[in-house]
Amino acid sequence: MEHRAQAQRAWVDWMIGLDANFDLACCWHASQYLRIEQWGWDEQWLKRHLSAYFNKVSKRVFSNVPVKQRSNIARFITLEHADGVGWHAHGVLSKPKHVTEEEFIEIMRSLWIDQMGGYRVGRLRDRLFDCKQIEGNYQQYALKSATDKDEHLNRVLRGTWDEHNTRRP
Repeated sequence: MEHRAQAQRAWVDWMIGLDANFDLACCWHASQYLRIEQWGWDEQWLKRHLSAYFNKVSKRVFSNVPVKQRSNIARFITLEHADGVGWHAHGVLSKPKHVTEEEFIEIMRSLWIDQMGGYRVGRLRDRLFDCKQIEGNYQQYALKSATDKDEHLNRVLRGTWDEHNTRRP
């Protein structure tokens, strides 16, 4: 447990120390039916979906920039599991300078909705993706499941940081 706490503190310190202007707070959910069909019961399944998704986002956002000159979209992603919700992701991102906030959010929303395939219908469509300008201390909220030491909370809610999909500026 002490090793995990040290690792969590190191990730928080690393995120705070980044020279990034995290201005957007986002949350990604997947349909329970999609998870059932694809046997998506663990964080590895969500990491793979997020990896493919962020590749598409980068290609779309930086489509006019040669591949070797493309920068990363700075982001810090955590994966969280809650009873009744399943695995989902929280993240803080820096909006690329050459697109507006509205354009960037719409690109991310449309690509996540597309990735959910036929499971993006009805009320669920509006709950699959949420992104808005950071208000308050969203960084701490996004990290809660990966850093919270409350034993009761961790039985119901558990999580980890997603080192595969987190990017430096």
